[in-house]
Amino acid sequence: MDKIKKTKWFWLYFVGSGLLLVLGIMLLPVWKDIVPFFDKLSSEFVNYIIGGLLVLYSIFYLIPRCQRHKGSFVQILMVIEIVLMIVIAIGCVLVSAKIINLDNPCQILALALWCRGVIEVFCGVFHIKEGNKDYAIWKTIVAVLLVTLGAYFFASPFFQKIHLQWIVAASVIIIAIVLFVIGFLAKPKR
Repeated sequence: MDKIKKTKWFWLYFVGSGLLLVLGIMLLPVWKDIVPFFDKLSSEFVNYIIGGLLVLYSIFYLIPRCQRHKGSFVQILMVIEIVLMIVIAIGCVLVSAKIINLDNPCQILALALWCRGVIEVFCGVFHIKEGNKDYAIWKTIVAVLLVTLGAYFFASPFFQKIHLQWIVAASVIIIAIVLFVIGFLAKPKR
């Protein structure tokens, strides 16, 4: 591991650590009966994270793949998938608007998984029909498995929102602790 650079701005690590620690404690799902606002905040925060991850997935994975298939049927399918992922992400953030009437994060992720599988199946069929020798048949088999898993997880979610709330809160608290340690390591010697 590289050494942490000593800086006079080391106190920013402590401030960031303190803010993240407070946020992590607020996100813990134990406040349900004591402070209902914290439970609502935790629930919404999980939706924001899922929506953000779907947007990042669209930007860093789908858009570059879409640009590689310029002027083809596959590009049209990829654009449709990007639009669907953005709509799902907006539905996650605006749960109260009921764009997508889902509140369980497992079902939201299953829907995204199902969309990815369906688009990949159509892309696979197109590549096979066109006689593309570079396209491996195993990709279509994996896409069918994605469709199956997405449908199964949508019908029978294997985790609830409370589980994701615990994971997010614990992650934020761990990041706060890491920032606190980095703050000590970045403190210059006097």
